[in-house]
Order: sequence, then C-alpha cells, then structure tokens
Amino acid sequence: MNRTQEIFSDKFQNALKKLGISNTESVSYIIIPTSEKENYTNWDDIFRFWSTPTFKGIRLNYNDVVCNLYKEHKNTIPLWIKVSYKREMPIVLEISQRFRKLKDVIERNPENSLAPFELEGRIEIDQIVNTERSEAIRILMFKRELDKRTKDILGDEISLEELKENLKEHLNNYRFYPANRKHQKIGDINYSSLIINQEYKTGKFSICNAENLEEEIKSELIKIEAIEFYIEHMIQDEFCGLKVKH
Repeated sequence: MNRTQEIFSDKFQNALKKLGISNTESVSYIIIPTSEKENYTNWDDIFRFWSTPTFKGIRLNYNDVVCNLYKEHKNTIPLWIKVSYKREMPIVLEISQRFRKLKDVIERNPENSLAPFELEGRIEIDQIVNTERSEAIRILMFKRELDKRTKDILGDEISLEELKENLKEHLNNYRFYPANRKHQKIGDINYSSLIINQEYKTGKFSICNAENLEEEIKSELIKIEAIEFYIEHMIQDEFCGLKVKH
C-alpha cells in the first residue's frame, strides 16, 4: 500500500473510532459528491465524469472506499470528506471532487488531525439510502456491466420506466449514450452497436452507428424519441442479465 494510501486509511479509521466504530467492516459506506460549487481542474473533471459515477450512491465496504477515493496514478485524495453517521445506517461520505496531494489537504486545515475527514456532516442519511436503487440502475447503465453488488441491490429485474428515467438523466449530463463509446469494442460484453448522440448546435438527438457516427440511423429526434428507439432496438426485454418489466 502506498504511503499516502496508508495515511489516508489510518485517518479514516481514526475518524470512525471518534464515532465509536472500531470494526471498519461492521458498517457500510455511501459516497456522494458534494453539491457545492468548486473550482475544478481538468483532472478533477475526469474524476467527476468518469470515475465517481461508477461508485457513488450505493453501499460500499471499507476497502472499496479507500480504493475508490485514493487515486494512485496521481497520488491524490479528496480535499475534504464530510462524514454523516446515524446508528444502524450506512455512513455517508460527502466528498469534495477536487483531488489533491496529501500535503495540500493538510495545509487546507492544519488544525484538523483527521483531515481530510470532517465529522460535522449533516446529510439526510435516510434520503440517501432511499435513492440507492436508482443509483444502482444509473451505475449499471453507465458501466453496462452487472456485478454482484449491483445485482444484490436490484434483484432480477428493472422496469421500463426506470430505464427511461435513468437514460433521461444520463443525457442531461453526457452527450452520448453509452458515454464510454470510444472504449467499447465489437465482441465486448457491454458493446452497443447503436449510439445516442445529441447535436451541439440544435440540441436534437440522433441514433448513430457505433462504428461510424456519421452514419445516422435516425435523426432530428427529441430526447424521449431517441430513448424509446434505443430501448426498442438495443434493450427490449433484457438488459445486462436483468429482465426488463414492461
């Protein structure tokens, strides 16, 4: 384990002890990004749009938290983490999405020996827990891969309306669906032969061939039309191993 990761883990454990938790595996954790406006670097944006969406909003174990919040290739951690705790509920970690070197984290709040952890979190934990299913569907649709954790939350099926609502929300934040279209290859388990594309100038949507975005299957669509076309042709009655309930 890298030295920064070791220190981060030690501070996390000390913060939990302050809350009366000595066994890090006796509780679960939910990470949520802050809604506060922050000044982001290009690297922060990469984390915000491509890393955090793969784990936020669902229950994680201690090791998952440490691995997800320590960015090895940049040797960085969140600038601050506000901890909210309620007995017999998951611990909610509201994180800054500015990932910085350990020395910068300490310099920001030198009087806090637990930095980046702050124990004055005021998140409504019940509300966060109630959105876990929706977050799990969002993660499933973002990664297009069903892992054990996501299946434990979702069970064996998702509804057509859940798919539509999550696709709508996805397209509010990303131009394409799937978002990671540049990294998919024919034959991959999560490959999609069709891409939803929002045009910059008009705001209209088109359905394109994944191998050639210039080849439009349908064009000049509004959002719900694009979503319904995509579901009809790419999802139908099953998505990533889950039954789609109509």
